[in-house]
Amino acid sequence: MIDWYRVDATARIKRVLGLAAALVLCGSLLGAICVGMMRSPSGGLALRPARYAAFTTAALERTPAEASEADRVLALGLIALALVVSGGGTAIVGLMRELSQERWLALRTDGLVIANAGTEKRARWTQIDDVRMEGSTILVELSSGDTWTIRDRFAGTTRSALGKRIAQVRRRALHGLLPKT
Repeated sequence: MIDWYRVDATARIKRVLGLAAALVLCGSLLGAICVGMMRSPSGGLALRPARYAAFTTAALERTPAEASEADRVLALGLIALALVVSGGGTAIVGLMRELSQERWLALRTDGLVIANAGTEKRARWTQIDDVRMEGSTILVELSSGDTWTIRDRFAGTTRSALGKRIAQVRRRALHGLLPKT
């Protein structure tokens, strides 16, 4: 093994965590609004749990309008709870999915290996005709006529530096300057 690079997943992780944070924030704000909407029959803030309020005489004396208001507050509270829980679930599932993907590139003494989502492409250095950059894309041309396109960002390097490094290792391999394994 000469060099190994993993795909930089920072942008995708930020997207997952941003969505999860937005869901939790919306749920928390909606929950705060629900607490603000909870009123007791005397007009003050009713912070007692609903299961105890059901057994009080004040709960029996509610008008239909007050009962429907309580039902709306309860529904909004349940929606708030669902948003907070779904935000946490989104973060967990999204990060598990992102971290379970095998995406990397290896420069080995015998050739180039690219792994992407469970599939591996391998080419010996003698099978690679050219490595060049076109814009921000690395093109690896094989002697079979195939062209591998590398568009991913890799941690710890830029695409142009990686393209130069692949070309450099290829030249060294073709001249027999790499260690034998």
